[in-house]
This record gives sequence, structure tokens and C-alpha cells, in this order.
Amino acid sequence: MTPELDTELLSEIELFHNLPTEELEALLECLQVVSLEKEDILFEEGDLEDVFYVVLTGQIVVFKENKNIALRGPGEYFGEIALLDSSPRSANAKAMLPSTLLKIGRESFETLIRSNPGFSQSLLRTLAERTRKDIAALNTSYKKLKDQKKFASNLNRILDDSTNEIYAFDAGGLQLNKMNKRAQDNLGYVSYEVLDLTALDILQDLTREELDFLIQPLLDKKQSLAVYEGRHRRKSGETYPVDIRFQLMETDKGESVVALAQDISERVSLQDKIQRLAYVDDLTELPNRNSLLETIQDRLEDQNAEPEGFALFHIDLDHFKGINDSLGEEGGDALLCEVRDRLQKEFPRTVSLYRLRGDEFVLMIPAIETQDHATRSANKIMGVMAPMFHISSYDIHMTCSIGIAFYPADGRKALTLLKKTNKALTKAKSSGKNRICFYDESLEPQALEKLTLVSGLKKGLENGEFVVFYQPKVDTRTKKIIGAEALIRWNHPVKGLVSPGQFIPVAEESRLIIPIGEWVLKEACRQLKIWQDGGKAALTLSVNFSGHQFHQKNAVQMVRDIVRDSGCPVGNLELELTESVLMDNARQAMQELAELKALGIRLSIDDFGTGFSSMKYLKDMPIDVLKVDRCFIQQLEIGTNQAIVKSIVNLAQMLKLGTVVEGVETPEQERLLELIGCDYLQGYLYSKPVPLAEFEALIQGQNGTGPGDGQM
Repeated sequence: MTPELDTELLSEIELFHNLPTEELEALLECLQVVSLEKEDILFEEGDLEDVFYVVLTGQIVVFKENKNIALRGPGEYFGEIALLDSSPRSANAKAMLPSTLLKIGRESFETLIRSNPGFSQSLLRTLAERTRKDIAALNTSYKKLKDQKKFASNLNRILDDSTNEIYAFDAGGLQLNKMNKRAQDNLGYVSYEVLDLTALDILQDLTREELDFLIQPLLDKKQSLAVYEGRHRRKSGETYPVDIRFQLMETDKGESVVALAQDISERVSLQDKIQRLAYVDDLTELPNRNSLLETIQDRLEDQNAEPEGFALFHIDLDHFKGINDSLGEEGGDALLCEVRDRLQKEFPRTVSLYRLRGDEFVLMIPAIETQDHATRSANKIMGVMAPMFHISSYDIHMTCSIGIAFYPADGRKALTLLKKTNKALTKAKSSGKNRICFYDESLEPQALEKLTLVSGLKKGLENGEFVVFYQPKVDTRTKKIIGAEALIRWNHPVKGLVSPGQFIPVAEESRLIIPIGEWVLKEACRQLKIWQDGGKAALTLSVNFSGHQFHQKNAVQMVRDIVRDSGCPVGNLELELTESVLMDNARQAMQELAELKALGIRLSIDDFGTGFSSMKYLKDMPIDVLKVDRCFIQQLEIGTNQAIVKSIVNLAQMLKLGTVVEGVETPEQERLLELIGCDYLQGYLYSKPVPLAEFEALIQGQNGTGPGDGQM
């Protein structure tokens, strides 16, 4: 049976232990599950695949020429080296038992290297093991040489049969007396030049004294082998890395030292690539999260000195995602690099700058232990962001939020400090962004409270604790109720009704908003069907459709299934999506909106006027309604707010869209909105969100008639 893939399952696999939740969620979007029956072949030697595999269930054998190389069971991975160096498969793999595997591509592979130092260290160990096997082959070559009784007559043939570099030199004068064809070709010498060389002409980074020290135990018969990793120098002067084994051999000319060398350029290149992926951010070329954690830990573990105090400044660029989506990836990348340049210019070299991920940076500033000192530095960071950024012919105003933690006051371990800066940053962002927040212990209960809330939400879904409330929408002309917005409430068994403001943000963050939103949609469709069957077919219902729901791969299919199963009048259902969600990936949104529209569903942009909309996309989106955000209604008598609402209404009329204004609380607001030309109104002036029975009573109470004739 194939296990259900989710972030909880992934986090239980050791390979993914260090990945934060958002990266696990991103990984889920890219992974494929492969199912194999017993004896099924997964790949064959020579196959070209840019993927590696993690075993979920079962067992995989890796084999070559009918010889088993490795067995891999649940939680173990394989095939990563071929992906790293883009080479064909060097062996075969098949299922020993019915098995399921995760198939992971290059982008996710590189994310794992960056996020999980243990994974990169495992890769380095694998490469080292390869070299040990190759060195064993060198020993075999040496034994062949040593076993030859007619050394002089057979040496050249044996040397040239080797795939490794082999040369021999006199132990006293270090003069070369033999070199095989492989060594000549790689070093750039022809045979007659070899006898004019000494070992030091080839061994680039050894002095005479160092080489003597290395081989003297061989001459004294105290050891039979000397191992050295260094560099060979070619005739051209170019150098390359080698692994060498020096051994002593009796020849017809006396004792010679034989060097059996392997060119490890490819291995070193792969090691460098792994190290770079693991510790350097590709875009900004700044050290990354792994580098930050190691730097802090190295500093704390320095035995030679008591580490001085320092502060970590965790910086997050406000509203970066909307800007990035509007300017495109190249524009967003240019903005990040400009932020890097400004920060590096502002702070001295004693201050270390790191890029964690996305739009997050960290500054580690030494000799800061007080909030006053740290506040001055944080204000400098804010000042760096203040001047306009000139990106792709646009002037961009950028602010940032900053979370700060101190060593040693807030922690004495690297990961602890980073977690605490993140908690402070979260507080700064939730306080309205463009803020500075210091870590303090009062943030810890909030984290515990959040965990408790997540657990309660899961139980609430299972136990049927959620209910739908209805807030009427009124036709501006007739003042009749023509429908409602379906709003979720949590009827907690102990706390009673819990405000959406308390649990919706946590539901969003934990992605529980996906099953919760699906439940609300099912309830809304079920109610529309009941109203239709009861003669209230004119009533409409709008439902909030969150960004997490909209960005699910199966979002459209989920809506299609719910609408079909309920049998509701689909034209009376309206999905409300926020402006920012639609602008996150406008091109992709266009396609999904078109598919939803094809179902007959009405579509609305919620909180319009607060985001970063592009007219280019807005005019082409299959939208029916613009919903004006309540922030423009609270002080509608102010000329600026009236002008904004007028411009939104004019825009809607130009695009042949309806308008809904939420947050209407006074008769004066109602009068002004009617003059402006708004189509539908919603707010406490008409009713707060109420249970179903109270909403239906409001319907019955409007002049003893049914719902209004207006259709949104």
C-alpha cells in the first residue's frame, strides 16, 4: 500500500529532518512516488536520469554484473552521485520486495544539500569511499609490478596497462627512471624528457625535506606504504589534485620509490560543488544558513578564547513576494542583490552577512550586548532600505522587519539563537511589518499556544465543531438581501465560539486552512441546494478561497467534485480570492480562474485596493466582482478614501464587473456609497454574521417576501 505523502511523513525521514515546514511543502509539490513490484527494474547501468531516490517502503538492491553493491531500505537514499556529476548510471537497481520510493529531481536535490549538512557530509563520504576503492586498484597494480621476476623486460608493458599514473624515482637523488604512458600524457611529457626530471619537478607542493620525511620510513623498512594527497605539476605549469601511494621496490638499478597516483580532479570538483551548494547562496554568493550555524558554533567552541558577545539581526523584506511576482524573477533577484550591496557597503567587514532563503538575510554583529546598541544598528539597516530601489526601470519602495537575539543572553547554541531571532521576526511582522522586535521569553508561550491551537483545530475538524455563519449582502438600490457571505466559526467545546481572528492565521500557517476551507465550501454548496429545493433559488453565497487552497494542484478538481456531488445551483456560488493571491503568480492564476469560471462559478477579488494588482492581468481575468476592502470605508467622509472607492467603482464599471463594499456600518456611509454607484453592500448596518436560522429569519422579515430579485 502506498503511504499518503504529506509534510508529517517527510519530516520523519532522516534526510529531511532539518528542512523547515515551508521547504517541506515546496518539496511535496516536486516529488513523485514510484511503486515497484518485486524484481521490477528501477534503472539500468548507462541510463541517464537527473534524479535520485529515497525508499519509503520495501527494499532496493543496487548491483553490477550480477554482484550486489548495496541494499537500501526505508528512509535510505541512493543514485545521488550520478545526479551530482550528471553522469550515466554506473550500476543497476531493482526491487527485492514490493517497494515505494520518492523520486527527487535536481532542484530539490540542491535544496537538500543547502538545508541538510548531514546530507552533504554523506555525499562527501561516498566520494571518499570511491577513492578508497580506486586506491585499492593502485595496490593491485603495485603487486603486479612487484611479482614480476623479469622486472626490466616486463615493466613498460605492465605500467602502460594501468589506468593510473605510475612513475619511479631514485631514493637518493630523486631522479626519475620510469614513467608510464598515462602519466606522460597527463603531465605533458614525452618519454625522452622523463629521465631529465626529478620527483620534485612533478610534486608541486613538496620541498626536498618534506619528500625525504615522507619516504624515509620506507627506506628504513619501518613501513611499507606512504600516502599523500597533493598536486602534480604539468609541463605547462598547470597543476591538478592527486592521491599518491609511495612504495619501495627493488629494481635492476637498485632501490626505487614507485609512486602510484590517481588524478582526483573530478572528485575534488564534485567536493567543491557540494561544499558550495551546502554553504554558499547561488544568487547573492553570500554564505548561507549552514555557514551561519557553523560559524556561530565554531566561535562558541573556540578553546583559545572566551567568545565575545554578539547580536543576530534576522531581516525579512516586507511585501517582497508581490514585488517579485510583478517585476518577474529577474527583477526580484536584482532587488535581492541590491539589498546585499547596500548592507555590505553600510557595515564594516567585521560584520558578517548571510542569506538564509528567499527574502531573508542575517547580520551577525560582534560586540553588541545591549538593546540600545542593537537598536542603533537596526535603524541603520532600516536606513539602508529607505532610498528607492531602481529595478527594471521601476522605482521600488522597500521596508523590512527585523528580529534580534543576543549571545549569550538569549542562548549559547547556534540553532537556539537562530530560532529565537525567527520568533522575534515573526512578532515584528505580525505587528504590522517595518518593525524591530527583540526576542524575549514572553514569545515562548505564544509558540506553545500556537501548537495547542493547531492540535485543537485538527480535533475540531474531526469532531464537527465548526459552524457556518452568514452575513447578508444587500442590493444598494432595493435594500433587499440578495445573498450572504459564508463565514466559519469555531464552536469550541470548552471556550465556546472562538473568533476567526484567533484561529484563521494559525490555520493558514499550518495549512489546515485547506481542509477547513474545503469543509466550508461543502457546507455552502449543501445550503445552496437546500435553498433551491425550498424555493429560495435567488439567494447567492460567497465563500473565501484561501491562497493555500487556490495553489493546490487539485484545486479546480476539488471544487468541481464538491459542486457536482452537492447538486447546488452553481451560478449562485461565488468564490472570493484576495488580490495578493491572484498576483502571486498571475499567469498561473489566469488558467485556474478560467477553469473555475468554466464550471459556472462566479469569481470575486476580495480586499481589492490593498494589493499590487497589474491592470495588464486584471483586465483579462475572468472575474465577476470587485470587493472593496473595509479599510476605505471606515473614514469614507475623508476625500481621499471617497476618491479611492470611486476609482475602484469606475474601474469595475469599465471592466463590466459588479462591486461589493464590506464594512458598512452607518446610514451616512450607505448614502455615500449609493451616490458613488456601488452595487452591493455588506456590514453591521444590515447584520453581523449570524447562524443560519437568524439569517433565514432576516430573509423572511423583509416585507414578508422572499429574497430580492438582484443577481450578483
